[in-house]
Amino acid sequence: MPRVRPATAVCLAALAVSAVGCKDDGAAPKDKGSHKPSEGSTSSPDSSGKPEGSGKPDSSAKPGGQDVDADLGRTLKLGESTTVDYKRAGNRTGTLRLTARSVQKGSQQDLGEAELETEQRSMQPYYVTVRYENVGDTTISAYDTPTGLRDSRGEEADPVVTVAGEVSECPKVEEYELVAGATHTNCKVFLLPKGESPSVVKYTGDFDKEPVYWKARK
Repeated sequence: MPRVRPATAVCLAALAVSAVGCKDDGAAPKDKGSHKPSEGSTSSPDSSGKPEGSGKPDSSAKPGGQDVDADLGRTLKLGESTTVDYKRAGNRTGTLRLTARSVQKGSQQDLGEAELETEQRSMQPYYVTVRYENVGDTTISAYDTPTGLRDSRGEEADPVVTVAGEVSECPKVEEYELVAGATHTNCKVFLLPKGESPSVVKYTGDFDKEPVYWKARK
């Protein structure tokens, strides 16, 4: 009777119990249940069917009850509110809900000691009042800077730099931080050539995007 090698005897015993072959070198069989994901797949869907780990915010989010940036490029009625992304250099970002509240005709006598060019002394002042509400999670500063006014020709009005209390008919608060959840109403002075009337107020929340506009008259 031929001699049986020990390794072969062990293999024959295992074969009798589990009907699975084995090799003398001890290599494990491959897991037939495993599979490689299809090429280009980077995430798996959750129970809602949406992919996980995309890292992008949901564009349908509605801070302040409105779609963010939904009104860019549109002209709203004076007194209507809209929500925009606020973005500036560095980390100054956030979300604002804006309302252009009024456009009032002023007079040169109102401007008092405001610094004006010689030719600006013959121009017509208008006072633009905008209400700001921080509906995001970050503190925002310099939030009133991108407000503008256009005349009936579509030309930009001259903005007037004023300090707090300088023009009592158009109250301004010096630049400060608008914390999350806070609101503030501010006024800015603009000058139009005599004979021209204001057409639209504009606000540019992100310089990479279109402004939002309001009619200057109700």
